[in-house]
Amino acid sequence: GGGDLTASGNLAGLTTLHIASGGGDVELRAANLSMHLDAASDGGTIGIHLPDMRNVDSSSDHFSGDVGKGAGTGTLRSGGGDITLTQQ
Repeated sequence: GGGDLTASGNLAGLTTLHIASGGGDVELRAANLSMHLDAASDGGTIGIHLPDMRNVDSSSDHFSGDVGKGAGTGTLRSGGGDITLTQQ
């Protein structure tokens, strides 16, 4: 669909994360995130603001990098909205 997605929480035990919106914004406020992240937006901007990031490759519409120990895998997608990921 095309609606906005907003979520927050302690993600310490999470090993797989997949969040996608057809056209709305994706906003995630996470605590204790540890995974390799890949985020892409087809029309919005991406803002990843987390401590302890490594191996970062980013542009205005794509982000790839390891957060924490990089123990899991996460993907964030938006067909036309912004993607924002911050620490909770």
